[in-house]
Amino acid sequence: MSRNGNGDAGQSADTAATERFAELVELRMTNKEFLTADDEVALLEDGMRTYDLTLAQARGILAKAAEDGDVALARELEKGVEQWVKTAAGRRKRLGRRQFDQMVATYETGANGELSKDDAKKRVKSLMERNDVEPKRAGLLRSRRWYNKI
Repeated sequence: MSRNGNGDAGQSADTAATERFAELVELRMTNKEFLTADDEVALLEDGMRTYDLTLAQARGILAKAAEDGDVALARELEKGVEQWVKTAAGRRKRLGRRQFDQMVATYETGANGELSKDDAKKRVKSLMERNDVEPKRAGLLRSRRWYNKI
């Protein structure tokens, strides 16, 4: 018991807020297999503002709910694909079309089919641009047209 005599009341209020936030996260993830970065930030902000949770607590609850519900988080998926972009590009910082297509397929699969192929291509392209990775020339005329179309 705390010095002021109400230690249990404060602790149970924290636990109740945590449980309510966990239920909210679970509700918002219902019928979803992929949570965009914007949705994730909105949930974290809600947890901090409405339920007085720390960012670490809100992230922990969100991560656990995503894992339990088999929901992919855009932030986590993007981290993995970004590492792959960096590794595949190598010293010359160039990425071929075949590698690009594999990354797009991985992104689509990781998003559990909730992203269209075009959206996945745009996201991989933005990861390439963010890491200063250029496309390799491909095809008979050795152009970058495949990349510029995205």
